[in-house]
Amino acid sequence: MNKHYFHHQLVDLHYYIYGSGPQVMLCFHGYGMHGRQFACFEELFGKEYTLYSFDLFFHEGTKLQDDSLTHLEKGMEKSQLIGIMKDFCKSHSIQQFSILSYSIGTACAGVLIESNQFSIETVVFMAPAFLKIPKTLSYLGQPGWRNRRFRQFLYSEYAILFSLRLAKAFGYFNAESYPIIKKELGNFQLRHMFYATVTFLRKLKPDIAQLISALNHHKINVIMVYGKYDHHFPAHIGKQFEAKVNNVINLIVDRGHDMVDVELSKQIRKLI
Repeated sequence: MNKHYFHHQLVDLHYYIYGSGPQVMLCFHGYGMHGRQFACFEELFGKEYTLYSFDLFFHEGTKLQDDSLTHLEKGMEKSQLIGIMKDFCKSHSIQQFSILSYSIGTACAGVLIESNQFSIETVVFMAPAFLKIPKTLSYLGQPGWRNRRFRQFLYSEYAILFSLRLAKAFGYFNAESYPIIKKELGNFQLRHMFYATVTFLRKLKPDIAQLISALNHHKINVIMVYGKYDHHFPAHIGKQFEAKVNNVINLIVDRGHDMVDVELSKQIRKLI
């Protein structure tokens, strides 16, 4: 079975392996997804690359060694993520790699690159969330009374359902999307995942200037992928960033935010 664990003092990191090629790709998925999100890349990339596709923190099989509220509120430092990935690469004899990243996974990719501690050939930023991290979530993720209120709200099923009914009454949700959202937020584990992600990972934001410097200094090939109909991370958010990166390709696909599939793998394969 394609299930693997890297046991670290901070985390049991769960991941999948796709392909068996001589080159390496590390894959970081989006919020609410899992390492299997990149299974669709195996057919076209698997002969040339071995893809290590991780479950991010609080997603599916990846578990913190200490998942107490105190530890979550403390937050994860960039240096800790870098240390985990350095140890992973050492244990797998990985000297150089490329990166596939999507949505919140792009923030993890950016942190690794800006550290200047890895040999990276190509990075693909799909729906680059690191360029537009919501200020509200950064605000709520900070330790203190606001974060405690945020947790109390998410942990209360009554408060969640009441707010959803109120939002529906004011037209924020249509009849089709309301039951889907209600089902998602009615699940305590999913609400906890949201709280934990916002709180524990709040520091994993690349410094844009340092990231650009690292990309250019190491001559890393950059592919920026946007969904034409993605209202979360539209193409215009990357204009200033891309103007300062030397080796960059801009790809706009005929999709919304949900874009990772076989067709996208075909388009990206043509560029790598």
